[in-house]
Amino acid sequence: KCGSTRTPEQIAHMQADFANYTKGLNTSDTLAPAATKNLKVQHRSLTVPISDSYSTLNDGQVYFHNIYENKFKSGGYIEDDVIQNQIKVLNTGFKNLNIRWTLAGTTREESSDWWKNVAEGNPKELAMKKKLRKGGVADLNVYTVRLKPKEHGFSTFPIEYGSVANGKILDGVVINFGTVPGGSVSGANKGHTLIHEAGHWVGLFHTFQNGCTPPGDDIADTPYEELPSYDCINKKSSCADETGNNPIRE
Repeated sequence: KCGSTRTPEQIAHMQADFANYTKGLNTSDTLAPAATKNLKVQHRSLTVPISDSYSTLNDGQVYFHNIYENKFKSGGYIEDDVIQNQIKVLNTGFKNLNIRWTLAGTTREESSDWWKNVAEGNPKELAMKKKLRKGGVADLNVYTVRLKPKEHGFSTFPIEYGSVANGKILDGVVINFGTVPGGSVSGANKGHTLIHEAGHWVGLFHTFQNGCTPPGDDIADTPYEELPSYDCINKKSSCADETGNNPIRE
């Protein structure tokens, strides 16, 4: 349901890059979980100075690009109040990290072609983002399109901004238009998909990254998880040699 997957080689490159970035900083093996997450977010921001406390971050700006086929809800058109509600949900998801997202601007683009055919890595995605993307490395660009069935969204990772072809253009998050609050995707229409994809955008992996093998997802407060979960049933630990149940929340 999330298209933000990378090869083991790409993941290793990202982990090495982050380790190199933190080398020499005043850190310890006992960093609080939230501090570890904050540090990853600051790696995305680049311009945010890192303090010993890792307690403050700049507010994040969001440029919201609504691509639609027609001006009906079923055709992808998202009203202003829904977009504002989506930003509120995003802030709820990041409140424990002291990050507040603000809506910097909304763009609407009527394009049946992009709405129906944008997919991760295809020419339609590049064309769309080349025309619409705004801001710099610390600005989150969100694009809403239809996407294929059961795909809720995908995102770039921080390191890709300067290390892959067209990275500065492709940077951002694409979500299924029906995942916004009150949208048409049953079971995923509370706006949480954007929280998930924005997590990747600031550098977080899936909680099941590397399965039961260290370092897992590189975050101390998420237990190891063998495989992705698509429901709330398997709450018990799927990694026998590691402590903590699967990070599933109803």
